[in-house]
Amino acid sequence: MSFYAAIPGLVTTNNTFPATGFVGQVVDTQILYANRTVVASGDRTIMSLTLTTGLWRLNGRVGIFGSGTSVSSGTWFVGISSTTNSLSIDSGKVGAQAPFSSVIDYTKTTLAQATPVRYVNVPAAGATYYLISSSVYNSPATYSAWGYFSAVRIA
Repeated sequence: MSFYAAIPGLVTTNNTFPATGFVGQVVDTQILYANRTVVASGDRTIMSLTLTTGLWRLNGRVGIFGSGTSVSSGTWFVGISSTTNSLSIDSGKVGAQAPFSSVIDYTKTTLAQATPVRYVNVPAAGATYYLISSSVYNSPATYSAWGYFSAVRIA
């Protein structure tokens, strides 16, 4: 008997993810490049995941396209938040809190960036988490975003 077979739901006979409520359960969503959504400068929710009680490992990736307009300067963060359209940026707690990845100076029209992994203990009532793109720049006023957002139940 393998170790994994001893954990209910972790191994399936048809190579699918474990069932809802079991360790290894995957909840994910994505926006394809072809279906990218237009967002404005500032803290903007790109997509969200609603999770049930348990310990979860979250990560995501956001790509942006400036509609062919070159942006000479600005900053862009991506991160995971428990509040829609809001990303707390506290550079003094990057290692412990890890709500964002590094600052990027815009020099290209298409960029992509991954979030740091975030672990969350979801309460009994459940919770929604948001993949946030946070940008500050002069031009363009809007940009297109796409990406993926994933959560794996670890306990």
